[in-house]
Amino acid sequence: LHCGDIIDGIMPRNEDTRFLQTPEEFEEYVIQNYPTDFEKNYIISGNHEASLKGINGTDYDFCREVTKHLPGVTYVENQTPIVGPGNIMFYANHGTRSCSTINSPRTKQLKKKTVQLMSSGCFGHIFVYGHCHNFSYIPSYMNATVVGLGCFQNITTYIRKKFTGVDLCG
Repeated sequence: LHCGDIIDGIMPRNEDTRFLQTPEEFEEYVIQNYPTDFEKNYIISGNHEASLKGINGTDYDFCREVTKHLPGVTYVENQTPIVGPGNIMFYANHGTRSCSTINSPRTKQLKKKTVQLMSSGCFGHIFVYGHCHNFSYIPSYMNATVVGLGCFQNITTYIRKKFTGVDLCG
């Protein structure tokens, strides 16, 4: 399961370090380099993928397009429950506003985000978030497991300045 930020995207402050420039280049790169050693894999879009909409039109969805060329990879909408092995319910969310701040570590932010989602009727045995580019794990919180995933996005100068730790993973 990958919760977004597979690519750098066309983000502010990454023009000088971005090695791919067009949606087509990003698609080709992901198709050639996305891991394939799994039976099933799911991805959702993040803000980096969404940044390409302004270039290829508002209907363009990078993850939807790229998964057409990746066998075994299924695109699901953000906040879509996924039934896994043993009927375990995964709740995938990109995780905007779940990163650490000066006064609040990521685990606290993830708990807060999970409570917000549960309060709005979302259910999962495992809540999985992306966006923050680093791994976090809360084994038991309100009868659920909470996982913050890393990303496949390149480690740029901006990322090095903004985040203390970056984990390349899905």
